[in-house]
Amino acid sequence: HKKSKEVFPVPFDGFRLAVNKGLSNHFQVSHILNMSAVPNGTSYHFGATYVGGVQTSPTEAYPVILGDIDNSGSLSAQIIHQISKRIKAKCVVQTQQKEFAMIQMDADYRGDDFTAVCTLGNIDILNESGIIVNHYLQRLTKHLDVGVECLYHYGQGQESAVLSLAGKYTTDNWVAAGQINPA
Repeated sequence: HKKSKEVFPVPFDGFRLAVNKGLSNHFQVSHILNMSAVPNGTSYHFGATYVGGVQTSPTEAYPVILGDIDNSGSLSAQIIHQISKRIKAKCVVQTQQKEFAMIQMDADYRGDDFTAVCTLGNIDILNESGIIVNHYLQRLTKHLDVGVECLYHYGQGQESAVLSLAGKYTTDNWVAAGQINPA
């Protein structure tokens, strides 16, 4: 449902100044100042982006390293790399004021007519907790894709699993997608 979510604007109350500067063909920095009367709405963010020289298509190059830190010390960082023609890996780390808030690792495999994704979120071996999500999407016809998602969550002596089914029908002018899960 990502394409439908991208068309909605992000509401904002206040003033925003964004300055982006390319330092080379591969490296860019940004400064963003938000000023708002909303409590905790005023902030400063510094961001840095590195895009490597391994070009897989006219619009994609790898590795990609993104980082953003704000005035409270909260950090958001991503590393995305195309390991092979079919395998892409991603790691996301977020901190909130010097404490780890999230660590997530993804591995995507793209076959000729299917995709498979494994996501590990906040895996903590010492506290025996984490989330594991597996997706599988199979193309049945030129326009129809169906898939399954399994989410497994464990921690604090409990565990649960949820299985979802999904489908997508694509034409030249529109896309319809749906998901069924027991929750």
